[in-house]
Amino acid sequence: MSNFDNENTRNNNKNEYNDFFLSDEIKAISLFNIAKQLKKTKSYDESLIYFNEALSLKPDDIDIWIQKAFTLIEKGDVEEGFKCFDDALVCLPQHGLLIWLTKGNAYMTLNDYDAAILCYNNALKYNPKSAIILTNKAHALYELDRYDKALVELNKSINYHPKYIPAYILKGKILLKLEKNDNAIKCFEKIIEINPEFAEAWYLKGIALGNIGKKNEGIKCIKKSIELKKRKKTN
Repeated sequence: MSNFDNENTRNNNKNEYNDFFLSDEIKAISLFNIAKQLKKTKSYDESLIYFNEALSLKPDDIDIWIQKAFTLIEKGDVEEGFKCFDDALVCLPQHGLLIWLTKGNAYMTLNDYDAAILCYNNALKYNPKSAIILTNKAHALYELDRYDKALVELNKSINYHPKYIPAYILKGKILLKLEKNDNAIKCFEKIIEINPEFAEAWYLKGIALGNIGKKNEGIKCIKKSIELKKRKKTN
């Protein structure tokens, strides 16, 4: 290969390199990252400028839509934030499950549990066996003191995903509230079977044991919980 050919190859490679870093996709990623950093510092107005610029370059990026929606809600423009979720549904219907799920989560942050449940119900239409959606819906029902309905959703979640710890934790907490301590203990023991290092399960098991008069066993479990938390902090 001649020197001229080598020079042409280098120039072509350089052009491809420049084209890559000047592409709309890379620009959008850069703008998105800047927007997220500004959001962290609560510079919401400036953050939204960058989110909008990123969306103008990459309107099919669901992460940008979701982050923009949460930024608007955190800023206090709640109506605009939820409109952003709705706009995302129109533009990106293929991401319906994720949009409904995150919209429900947004309502949870505002303590609007009934609205959250409606969103989770829509998300479940895409995947009725999702452990995350079923458990989130159960959490909303729990906050509304609808314990029986929450347990129905949690049992579905556990049935579909027998090792999904958040479902067991919430189920155990509900059973504690209902003073069904023996059944609560079974939930916490299942978590410990799945993950023996899960400190909260040891603590809650200790509380449940204390409730049924097994105070010494309960204290041992609570001490185990404290040890695990200390170990986690030192690691």
